[in-house]
Amino acid sequence: MFKNICLYCQTMTGILGFILFCTSPESLALGSSAPVAKIALCTGNVQIPKKRDDLSMQTDLMPGDELITSGNPDSRCRINYSSGSSVDVGSDTKIKFHDNQGLSLLQGQIVAYAMPSSNLAEQAIILKTDAGKLKLSMGKIFASVDAKKQQIAIFNDLVAAMWNDKNGESKLYPGNLINHASGSVEITQTPRSVETEMSERASPEVPAVRLATLAFKNRDFNTARRLFTQIQQVYPYNAASAYHLGLFDLKDNRVPEAVEQWRKYVEIDPEGAKANGVTKQLSLMNAHYI
Repeated sequence: MFKNICLYCQTMTGILGFILFCTSPESLALGSSAPVAKIALCTGNVQIPKKRDDLSMQTDLMPGDELITSGNPDSRCRINYSSGSSVDVGSDTKIKFHDNQGLSLLQGQIVAYAMPSSNLAEQAIILKTDAGKLKLSMGKIFASVDAKKQQIAIFNDLVAAMWNDKNGESKLYPGNLINHASGSVEITQTPRSVETEMSERASPEVPAVRLATLAFKNRDFNTARRLFTQIQQVYPYNAASAYHLGLFDLKDNRVPEAVEQWRKYVEIDPEGAKANGVTKQLSLMNAHYI
C-alpha cells in the first residue's frame, strides 16, 4: 500500500488536496544506505510506494525508490541532488531512482537541470528510457514518456549530453529533439518555445505560491509564513515569497530583515514592487532605520 508522504494537507471546497513542503536535511546515513537524492518541494498528491519508519528520512530517496505523482495538474515535485543538479517531476509521472544520479522515467514528464560543480568530480544525470540512455553532464532537458511516444528535448545554449541506444553513442547539441517511435530513434530540432512551456508545466513553484497566497488571503498567517519560507529556500528568486516574508518581518518589527527581503523583491520584480508601494516604503525605511 502506498505511503502518502504529504506533510501538509489542506481541504478546499469540493476538493481534497495534499501538499508536501520539505526542506533538505543533512544526510543521516552512510554507505549503501545513503540517499541518492532529496525531495525539496512537492505540491499535490505525491507518493512513494515504500514505507519510511524514520520520519526524519521521509524526504530521502534511496536506490530503487519510485516516486509517483497523481493526475492532478498541480501534483509536481522538485528533487535535488547533492551535486547541485535537480529534477522537476510533472503530474501523472512515475520515476525510479538508481545510484549515481541515475533515474528511469517510466511514464509522464520531467525537466532535469545538470549543474556541475567545480569542487566535485563530474556527476552527470543518467536518464534511462525504453529507447536508450541519456548522460547529461551540463544543461537542461525535458523528457516525456507515454503510451504513444518518448521524447527528450535538449535546452540551453551550454549543454554537454550524450545519447546511447542500440545504434551506438551520439553527441547532442542545444535544440536537439530525440523522438522514439515504432522502434526507431530520430534526432531532430525542437522549437525554442517548448522550453518555457515544459518548464512551467513540471515545476512545483507556481502551485506552491498559489497555495501559500491563498493561506495568506484567508489570514492563516502561520501556514503562509511557513510555506513562503520553504518556497524561498527552493526558489531564492521567487518574488512572491520575498514580498510576503518582508511583510511578516515588518509585522514582527524585524526591520533589517524586512528591508533585506524587500530589496530582494525590488531586484526580482521592480514593476511589481512599485505597483505594491514597496519601492516607496523601502526608501522611507532606508532613511529612518538603516
